Amino acid sequence: MSELRSNIGRNIREARERMGLRQLDLAKVIEAKSSEIVSQIEKGSREVKAWELSRIASALHVELQDLLSPQRLVSGAAPLWRKEAGPSRLETEARLLQRSQRYRRVMELTGSTPRQELPTQDRFDVVGASYSAVEAFSESTGQALSLGPTPATRLFDVLENTFGVMVFYQDLREDGSAVSVRGPFGPAMLLNSCEPPWRRNFSCAHELFHLLTWNAAPRERLEKDPKVFDTVERQAEAFAGGLLLPRASLLAEVAHSAANERLEVAQLIALARKFGVSTAALLWRMKHLKIIPAEIAERLLGDADFRCADRSTMSAQWWTPLELPSRFVELAFVAYGDGKLSRAKLAELLETDLAGLPQLLTNYGLNLECDRVSEAEIAYS
Repeated sequence: MSELRSNIGRNIREARERMGLRQLDLAKVIEAKSSEIVSQIEKGSREVKAWELSRIASALHVELQDLLSPQRLVSGAAPLWRKEAGPSRLETEARLLQRSQRYRRVMELTGSTPRQELPTQDRFDVVGASYSAVEAFSESTGQALSLGPTPATRLFDVLENTFGVMVFYQDLREDGSAVSVRGPFGPAMLLNSCEPPWRRNFSCAHELFHLLTWNAAPRERLEKDPKVFDTVERQAEAFAGGLLLPRASLLAEVAHSAANERLEVAQLIALARKFGVSTAALLWRMKHLKIIPAEIAERLLGDADFRCADRSTMSAQWWTPLELPSRFVELAFVAYGDGKLSRAKLAELLETDLAGLPQLLTNYGLNLECDRVSEAEIAYS
């Protein structure tokens, strides 16, 4: 048995097991005649054909060169899901890790790695912190990231363009959650494209809490103790509310909007839209800040007329994101224009084929016939 065949077989087995697939499952995906073929390849007793290796890499969401490498596959820390994921969890994780690795690669190819690292709070007490401590943390984070008085309007731009946070989207269904990870490639998160824009804002802020406290989170306890997990999730929700609805900004807006110390329904809804959050998030934040009593918040959230008025303002701000981040696509296009990627490799990175490449680029406002995207247009601020 050659060393190369042995390495390939080991890497395929590890990638397959990481995705929770049986040999029979992989055989079906790559259209092999039987699971025995996969078994022989993994044992290194059978020469793997180039086309077979390409199909296997695609099915397992790993790079072809990683399967050929003498080094063992390295994925870094396991992604952290907000709640129990569905049956496609392992495949979703593998795809997220591969996309993150590819994103990092095009950053390096174009000299666009972030000039600032995302700050961390390794000693923050993610389990025992008081509400006031979480609020102070959210306030200091907003200041450190220079998010301004309405953070949702700048959050994604600052995270992606200043700190290199990779934000991906996927249809995780109506009951799907989000997931975050910090690995050798840097910080990344996957958000549910089915959620409304204001919910995605909140999800982004929620996952930011996990990325900031990644090394402070007791990983084993999070995975094994539901009570600890629920506590940390509540902390992340409180952090998201404090980050997107800063105390000083919200109090100032309420004072400005209220007439005779009273906020009308339309004004409440307008405030939620201005801060880029749901009316539920706004009302609960106002309750915590003692701007309104809890019973009023509960009554409004249960009021059919209030919900109807709220929904009437949503369509104007609704949009559905594409799966791959615009910045990733733009950087890959720059690398192609600079001759650092072939057209075939560009198509592979963007998860399409040569025939579909022009339309995919058009979806991102790019033209394959143009030589390149101006680096100045996508430079980090």
